[in-house]
Amino acid sequence: MKFGLLFAYQNPPDSGIPWQEPYADMLNCLPRAEALGYSSALQASHHIQKDGFCPSPMVAMAGAAAVTERSLNCRCWMDAIDGRAAADGRPQLPG
Repeated sequence: MKFGLLFAYQNPPDSGIPWQEPYADMLNCLPRAEALGYSSALQASHHIQKDGFCPSPMVAMAGAAAVTERSLNCRCWMDAIDGRAAADGRPQLPG
């Protein structure tokens, strides 16, 4: 069985948590997770969110790569929805 971690960095504006803290937590967590045998770190992203949901996953994963060895697979999960909504309120895929 393989175990992985998911990071999204959601931080509601009224939480009082500094914006950089969830990212620092990830950077501190990953070396230990790797040492414990976790196989992957997945980075979720979503743009233009007031709760800090990671708008720049490639930068966050570059930080993850800087603090891990090759045994931890770092991946990005990018939301394919561009924020527009159809008349019924459903999101639309780009295109």
